[in-house]
Amino acid sequence: MKCTRRSAATGAVLLLWAACAAGGTISCNGHEYWINGVNVPWGWYGIDAGEHPTWGAGYNASWFEDFFAQCETHGVNCVRLWIHCDGRASPEFDGSGYVTGLDATFLGDLEDIFTRAEGHGVMVMPCLWSFDMLDDGTGGAGPYAGLHADLIRDTDKTQSYIDNALVPMVEYFAGTENLFAWEIINEPEWGVTGIGTTDEQVSLAEMQRFVGMLAEAIHANSGKMATVGAACLKWNSATVPPAEGNYWTDAAIQGAYASGGAYLDFYQVHYYDWMYNADWGYDPFQLTKPTTFWQLDKPTIVGECPADDTGMYTC
Repeated sequence: MKCTRRSAATGAVLLLWAACAAGGTISCNGHEYWINGVNVPWGWYGIDAGEHPTWGAGYNASWFEDFFAQCETHGVNCVRLWIHCDGRASPEFDGSGYVTGLDATFLGDLEDIFTRAEGHGVMVMPCLWSFDMLDDGTGGAGPYAGLHADLIRDTDKTQSYIDNALVPMVEYFAGTENLFAWEIINEPEWGVTGIGTTDEQVSLAEMQRFVGMLAEAIHANSGKMATVGAACLKWNSATVPPAEGNYWTDAAIQGAYASGGAYLDFYQVHYYDWMYNADWGYDPFQLTKPTTFWQLDKPTIVGECPADDTGMYTC
């Protein structure tokens, strides 16, 4: 079976989120929520907060105001918003690949997004990175668009991101009621050696360590949840076969980074039709394979699925 990697350009699909916790809800800020959401996932890819070194500022307040108004009209209560993407505009890097901080406008731009979302009763889950950080987009999108394997491999560079960008973000928004959770990285498996097809790749242990270090920082500096947008149940389930293993359990992450704070609060899996097969498929929607089949030990949401009616399912 061949797994086809979804390109970043098709990431702006709608999605239906479903909670697999007891009662079909997930806890946030002391309340139980049925998450019915959409991917934004960006107004301008990678430049919704801060400034691109060549193109300048990308934040468009009126675009987001209109978007969140539409969410309210259609009963959407949560959105998934990509932040750094491949790193083209944020965070700020020095010549050696260490993170030095955030643009002066970054936190204000992101705060305005949260404020506009709150005005329409919408929670936001910011997704910090995507596997695109390991692709090479520098030819068309500037010197920082991807090729950031060292940010994952080199723990000193990971720590520079945590100290100079992540912790300032997490602390700044620690009291933001409609910040649902921090997603550390979108579909990291596509950047892992032996699975992925990105231009640069890292080992699974390196990716798990990266996730663990960021999760630890989120938990240490706020009461917010942390998650990962796993590409497929194939890599987020203990049912082997058909899955290959759950790479995002506490034990798996802490095996790569030994810290009590290195854990995810809930799982997030994605679905596209290449995953569908009645026998071996990795399909969270098949009634013949309930959530108990996949041996998920945490609440789980479906973070991406197709929005059109040409495939196996419709939203």
